[in-house]
Amino acid sequence: MESSSKSRYIKLAIQLLENYRGRDKIIRISSYVTMLLSSVGKQGGAMNIKFNVITQQLNLCRTILRLFDDLPMLALTATYGFGKHEKVPGIGLLKGLENLVYSLFFPVEHIAWLAQVKVLQGYHEGKWIVGCIGLWAIALVLSITRNLISLKAMKRQMEDAQRQLKIEGGGGISSLELTPTKSVVELKLSQYNMRLDLLKNCADLCNAINWLPPGFLWSGKIPTPITAITGMLSSYLGLYQCASNMISDKKKV
Repeated sequence: MESSSKSRYIKLAIQLLENYRGRDKIIRISSYVTMLLSSVGKQGGAMNIKFNVITQQLNLCRTILRLFDDLPMLALTATYGFGKHEKVPGIGLLKGLENLVYSLFFPVEHIAWLAQVKVLQGYHEGKWIVGCIGLWAIALVLSITRNLISLKAMKRQMEDAQRQLKIEGGGGISSLELTPTKSVVELKLSQYNMRLDLLKNCADLCNAINWLPPGFLWSGKIPTPITAITGMLSSYLGLYQCASNMISDKKKV
């Protein structure tokens, strides 16, 4: 039984590495781990410098891979539009705006990278990098707002479902606990996933604002170890979501 469980985890790990999104999440976690290691011990030491170089190269790897994300992002933005199919008011508009911001993020990041490697002359890479972070922060604020609205709507749906279940079960609370309907179970799972997504986005926003120029909220005030731990938390949650989606899709087939 134990070997079977290990085998499943190994297969899942391989599937994540073969999947673009899964591999990106693993590289992201690795970059934050090396960032944390680069902040341990005497600053400016040989090991700190080496781990810092690894962190930079891992981040560069992700940046280069995102050179090919423009078309899929534009297709998603065009297909989704402003979510007229969404039942909860405001969700479609927020998601649509979030998609638009990410559609702008990618070309801005490309210019920042080209300026950084001196392919584009006369472009101040620092301004373009700040522009990337700013767009990322805006997208995260939109996503967090969408998470909160969704959770509020789910809470109302849960109350309605529980009320209906009490009526069908004769009003007993124990009947709700012992025989939950499919809709209640699905709502609880959706709430759980939405809370994870909210936590992930809040962790990312914490770092995004910290990396903005000094003077804006808490920018530049969070030490590197805390930044690394926050990034590791966000990356782990993103990897968990990616793995969960892969398992869910496999069950549907």
